[in-house]
Amino acid sequence: MVRRKELKLGVQRKTTSGDGMLGLRLRAARVEKGWSQSMLGEKLGITFQQVQKYEKGTNRVSASRLMQIAALLDVSMSSLLMDSDAKIAAGQFAVDKMSLKMLKQLKLLPDYIKPHILALMIAAIENPPARK
Repeated sequence: MVRRKELKLGVQRKTTSGDGMLGLRLRAARVEKGWSQSMLGEKLGITFQQVQKYEKGTNRVSASRLMQIAALLDVSMSSLLMDSDAKIAAGQFAVDKMSLKMLKQLKLLPDYIKPHILALMIAAIENPPARK
């Protein structure tokens, strides 16, 4: 009897930085939809821990699972796979709820105001106001 490990011929499938980037974009799409990891996991028939592993890039996402996720989150597979700076940035902003709220509000502002808001944010970072 041949063991399963022997069939792999010593080749281990490891996660890569690409899996981590996919996880960031997956998380951004999930948070944009307003779903928790548990909600997405329930719809996929997996645990929230597995969703968490996908988002952290700890576990690889199969093509069929990626198709399922994209359909549920109502995004294209290419938007989850492509290395777009905007998608990467959105994934980084989606880390906490306050940043996501700020990002949603920024999208509503007229374009001519956005540079002023950015300047204000940079000034606040460079010269933070004293806490009272």
